[in-house]
This record gives sequence, structure tokens and C-alpha cells, in this order.
Amino acid sequence: MWDGLSRDERRQKALEALLQGDLEGLYSLLRFHLATYGRAGARVSPHTLRSYRSALRAFLRWAKARGLEGEALVRAVEDPPEDLAAGFLRSLEEAGAKPASVNQRRAALRAFWEALRWAGVALANPFTEAPARRDPVPRWEKRRPYEEHEVRRLLEGATPQERALVLLGAQGGLRVSEAVNLRWEDVDLQGGRMRVRGKGRKEATVLLPRGLREALQALGPGEGPILPWRTDEAARRALRDLCRRVGVPYRGYHALRHYCGTHLYRATRDLQTVARHLRHSGIATSTIYAKWSEDDIRGLMEGWA
Repeated sequence: MWDGLSRDERRQKALEALLQGDLEGLYSLLRFHLATYGRAGARVSPHTLRSYRSALRAFLRWAKARGLEGEALVRAVEDPPEDLAAGFLRSLEEAGAKPASVNQRRAALRAFWEALRWAGVALANPFTEAPARRDPVPRWEKRRPYEEHEVRRLLEGATPQERALVLLGAQGGLRVSEAVNLRWEDVDLQGGRMRVRGKGRKEATVLLPRGLREALQALGPGEGPILPWRTDEAARRALRDLCRRVGVPYRGYHALRHYCGTHLYRATRDLQTVARHLRHSGIATSTIYAKWSEDDIRGLMEGWA
């Protein structure tokens, strides 16, 4: 749609989409630019694309509510008001958005403006100068992992399919999208490993702990997808229903991955091992699991007079 156009043609097409407030047309420009010039290239994840589209829609709604539509929107893109980016981000904060959500939308709009620059419409990028929002709550105080006894209770009350769902996160360290997309051809039960397609469509080999291997053996081997849930939300819903059945607070699927990292760190005290199993790019991301591993500190404090 955008490939092969001259600069003049790109500019005209982008201007028409801006004049019409055409979300899909503008999103197609953003998506093309991300896939062509973005760091991930054609491997940009569907999750990133969905979140960027959502951010673009939110910005267009915000702009329209402030009279920035049609020619006014074009002028705001070509010569952004000084407070354009800051005003949009502040509106998200005032609406209750958390810092991580604000920063994600800032990144999306910064990428959108880069696409507009490529199209020959914008000269400056107001979202480059807009500061990221700092979160006063440390990462380790949010989205805490499931506790050991909670995971045991989940496994005791789970069906075979639910057991595999839980253990893919709690022992395999998979994200929910990775668990949903895992197929039988990716799993080597005899060799005790599986091939996982992760963030940015990176592929990695992950070892199968005994409990997870036994759970998968109880289901197969077979063909096609391992789990019966075809979307991330359907898998989360299944875990939420299981939590409700067995009386465990639902913390989301990602908290199972956090449990995996915390359990590994407690067992090994080795961040390299945690980073390797969870496929982190470096140990800096894995330090959160050291923060959550509080047993030693708690034991020391219990001994204080």
C-alpha cells in the first residue's frame, strides 16, 4: 500500500488520511514504517501492532475533542504546538493511566510521527522531547508472582489441559501468547526440550522440567496446537476460572512466569540461569526475581531481638 510510492505520493496519501481522520489509513502508514524501518522490522510482534493502533486511536480521539481535525490536524502535525505531546500524555495520566501505559503510548506516537516524517508531512517529532513518565512504585512491588502453595492448589484442582496451561508458565516460563501458540511439532518430549517463539518472534530452546514434561505426555503427543485455547484472552479466562474454582487470587498469567523466575532464583541464586531459562536478553531484567526472593531476609529478621 505504501511500498513503491514516490515521496510526493506518500505525502499526498498521508495528508488525505489526516484530513479525513482515517484511523485505518494512518495505522497502515505506521505499520508499514515499523515493518520497514523499525528495529524489529518484519518481526514486529502482533501485540506491539495492536497496542500502537490503540494508542493512535486514543490520540485521534483526544485531538478531535480539542478541535484538531481536518486542516487543523494537518497543521498540528506539520507544525506541532509546543504542548501537543505533553498535553496528550497528561490527559492519559488524568484519566488514570499508569506510567507504563503512558510510556507505551508515548512510544507509539513517537513511532507514528517518524512515519509521518518519512511520508514528508512532519518535520519535527514532538514525542521525542516529551519525557517518559517515572513510576514511583518499584517493579517488584507490582504483578507479584503466585506463591508456592497457590501453584500447588492450582495444579491439584486442574484438568489435564489446565495443568499444562499452568505449568507452561510456572515451570516453562512461557508468556501466555507463547503457551497458546506452542505446537506439538515444537516439543521434543523424549529429549526434554521445546522450541518457543517469543517476543519479537525470536526463537529459543527451553528445557522441559519433569512436571511439565509429564503434563504434556498426559495430553499427547498429537498434532497442531497443544492447548485448546486459541487466543491469549481465552487462556487467561481459563486460568481465571481455575483460580476461582480452587480459591486462589487471580494475578494474571504472567505471574506464573514470575513464579518460575523466583523459584529458579531461590534454588540457584544465579541470575544467569534465570535469564537463560526465561530468555531475557541480559541479567538486568532478571534482577526482579532476586527482589521477590525474600525468604532469606525474612528469616534473618525473625532472628532479630
